[in-house]
Amino acid sequence: MFHISKIQDPKLQKKFEKFITNPDYAQVVERATKKNQNLKATIDGLKQKFEFTNNVKVYLKEEIKKFNNDEVAKNFLKELKNIVVPAGKDKADIVKAIYLEKMKHSKAMQAAFNRETMNNAIKKIAGMEKDGKLSKMMNGFKTAQALMVFALIYRFVSPVIATPIANMFSEKLENRKKLKNK
Repeated sequence: MFHISKIQDPKLQKKFEKFITNPDYAQVVERATKKNQNLKATIDGLKQKFEFTNNVKVYLKEEIKKFNNDEVAKNFLKELKNIVVPAGKDKADIVKAIYLEKMKHSKAMQAAFNRETMNNAIKKIAGMEKDGKLSKMMNGFKTAQALMVFALIYRFVSPVIATPIANMFSEKLENRKKLKNK
């Protein structure tokens, strides 16, 4: 599983940590999405891809410990056991709809949602396996690294090694010419 510590940029780490730990930061993101349509599409995409998994359940339980008086989240977990699935419908879709509806009234549920969507976003950014962009970039970096090593050796190391050998051969040739000319 991807962890925030794998992000190299400290500023980006702090933003992700702030997003995960502060449920009010989600409101800041909502205000930013009103101004920026591209960001709004990204956030909406995260909401559409959201699934209530065991990770979200664990996050929700952790957030309930932080927000002791959050009855909406506690009631949701109780309701989760008693959900009746109508024929032809998927339980995951029903749970997701109920979660997103009740999330509006629960800080713990919002915080758990923020953690899960942020983890999904990080995985998408870190992985990018669907597009193959990151793996292509990494292959490009490996190729560039190999070329740089070759260029440095060719330009700096090989002359240092070759010069004494070449001087030794040239001295021998000069000595032979001098002996022939005498």
